[in-house]
Amino acid sequence: MPRPTTKAAAIALCFAVPGGAVAQSAPETPIFQCTLNAAENRVLVLITGDSLTYTYSDKRGRVELMLATPLDAMSYEPFGWDGGPIEERVTFRNGDTAYTVFTTLAEPFGIAQGGIVVTPPSGAPTTLPCDAGTVAPPHPVAGIGRLAGYDAAYHDPFRRCLSRSPRKTACLGVATAQCQAMFADGSGDPGCLQHEQQRWEDELQLVVETALDAAQVAPSADGERLSQAQSHWAASRSADCDLAAWTAFNPFDGEAGKLQCLSRYAAERIDFLERHIAGLEFDG
Repeated sequence: MPRPTTKAAAIALCFAVPGGAVAQSAPETPIFQCTLNAAENRVLVLITGDSLTYTYSDKRGRVELMLATPLDAMSYEPFGWDGGPIEERVTFRNGDTAYTVFTTLAEPFGIAQGGIVVTPPSGAPTTLPCDAGTVAPPHPVAGIGRLAGYDAAYHDPFRRCLSRSPRKTACLGVATAQCQAMFADGSGDPGCLQHEQQRWEDELQLVVETALDAAQVAPSADGERLSQAQSHWAASRSADCDLAAWTAFNPFDGEAGKLQCLSRYAAERIDFLERHIAGLEFDG
């Protein structure tokens, strides 16, 4: 791992960036951490006051590299919500060498992965993966994704995802992660799952109303049939989620599994209805 020649030089990097000096009393918010190299090393990214700090240390806590940058000058790459794994990245620089910390999640309720991509002046990057199961927070949006909030006065990751993703199912788990970020011990679950499920219900209701409005003006549409189809779908969803909450979604917690089931069905229904609306508008 490239690092300054002396420990004093490493620590000095923290204060070399204009505005990067961090008072000890500044509040610290961890947005990424994991162990690497079979727990021989640890990386930690903190929001500290008005700065973002990166620390790479050994298993005894001895700092090998520390970098900092002001939040208003950070190099942050948010997830584009265009499908595929959810991934968030932030890059720190030590001279001409870049250290990109990333976290990625392939499934809405899966296990996050992450690591560091070290890119020297030669341009040949080296990826240092985190040890399996050590990435925290467990969802990119609740971790590095929180940096998006510093790019706008008001930030709603769930709403942002819905507005940018062509597939709404890509947004499953986002509202839960946003909610759980407020609970250091994860105690917001299943309350956070309930929060997410309600947000999907609210969004679905809006899309249903839009579809019904479109059905009234499209030549080939039938609003009554659409209403009946929606009622049949709701009954089928309820029956499926009662039946398979623990078998298909959460074998350890049936209630949590039912909430996840209801949310997924709603997301899939929204995708279906939005395609239907697009067809009605084309027909009209």
